[in-house]
Amino acid sequence: MRIPIHCLYDRVTHRFFRLVSLSELDISANDLEEIPPTIGLLRHLRTLIADENFLSDIPCELGSCSGLTVVSGEFMMLRRLN
Repeated sequence: MRIPIHCLYDRVTHRFFRLVSLSELDISANDLEEIPPTIGLLRHLRTLIADENFLSDIPCELGSCSGLTVVSGEFMMLRRLN
């Protein structure tokens, strides 16, 4: 399942991460300031595209997405990886 997300303002809601079979997530250009730790519930996630957001760090729970092969974060304000 591939779902592009557009027009989100401050953050992705925790309910969204109940889509546990999601394999590709594009949250680009949404002015997001955080990715909630519940992203780790997306065990089938293979691609995360988070370009052009205001993310300062990436939650360590992303490491639970063991099939993740592509992460794109162009033009982010990343300070650290947790």
